[in-house]
Amino acid sequence: MVKQTVIEAECLGLLKAVDHCVVVQKTLQDIFPEAESTIICHIDNKSLNDLLLGIKDPTEKRLICSMAPVKEMITKQEIEMKLITTKEMPADILTKHGVDGTNIRDCIV
Repeated sequence: MVKQTVIEAECLGLLKAVDHCVVVQKTLQDIFPEAESTIICHIDNKSLNDLLLGIKDPTEKRLICSMAPVKEMITKQEIEMKLITTKEMPADILTKHGVDGTNIRDCIV
């Protein structure tokens, strides 16, 4: 699926990551029913963060549809958004050359 804006592509990546996290979360809840957990999403795109938290309104109608599932999960407090710097982004360890991997520990714990 080709996305026309950076924000739309970032939102799609976030949505796919959240889908995977929900599957892992449900599996862990089946194993440990007494444990409570919240999915924490680390993002380094301030514009996406502002759109998801309702600080800004999307200028493109298709963004409303792309962001709807994530915004609903935020409203229901099923996921939590954490804005981090690009230097701290753990996904960059897998996608960019020369990134220091020491910060990934902070995201996992």
